[in-house]
Amino acid sequence: MIKRCCGASGQDVAFLLIRLVVGAVFLFHGSQKLFGWFDGPGIEGFSAFLGDKLGMPMPALMAYLAAGGEFFGGLFVLLGLLTRLAAIPLIVSMTVAVTQVHWGRFSVADGGMEFALTMGVLALALALAGPGAISIDRLIFRGRCCANRTNNDVSTGVANDRA
Repeated sequence: MIKRCCGASGQDVAFLLIRLVVGAVFLFHGSQKLFGWFDGPGIEGFSAFLGDKLGMPMPALMAYLAAGGEFFGGLFVLLGLLTRLAAIPLIVSMTVAVTQVHWGRFSVADGGMEFALTMGVLALALALAGPGAISIDRLIFRGRCCANRTNNDVSTGVANDRA
């Protein structure tokens, strides 16, 4: 049905929806940390949190790296631009959040890792699977080594290039 309507498969639309939501969430949280938008702490507050609460070395540098990684990584994932590379700082940021901030608790209601773990796994999935066919990456890398391979035959290990 979707393919007949707009030339995209259900899987293509699914990757687009996942990318849009994951990208928007990271863009939102990165903007809170980087610019203080949406009642966020801003870079100074985030840096203080990393240094005072978590005891991280070079908290200002770490704050810029994490906030910038979330903001720009989220933007690039949302656009489907250099998606696999853009997912790397998102994975790192969520790994730190899970292990350093939320470890030992699961439920987000208890300050647990539920949300950070979910976002980290989604970023990892995008890094592994790529952005899907409805992406800027597809336009840039069509037929090249960085093209997305989304239709894998698990039994034979053969990937059909769809991007």
